[in-house]
Amino acid sequence: MCRKELKTKQGNASTIWRHAEHNHQAEVKEAQSEGSTLEPFDVIRKRPYTYAKGSPRKESLGKALITMIAMDLQPLSIITDAGFV
Repeated sequence: MCRKELKTKQGNASTIWRHAEHNHQAEVKEAQSEGSTLEPFDVIRKRPYTYAKGSPRKESLGKALITMIAMDLQPLSIITDAGFV
């Protein structure tokens, strides 16, 4: 969808929800018309982000993911779980 980085003071989803309602009205209306119990993240992650091979952002995210897996002793299969986008 978009690549806007949102900052929250309290770490909740209200900022994401307001952003989705204001900037992604078509996607919100589509999800609501389908009778879904819409959650803010559903609208934002409907289309996954893609980064060009070798982009600094992709490299940074990859390193952060590997660090999280190693530090939290997570299995590598975590990236195939349903919650991993």
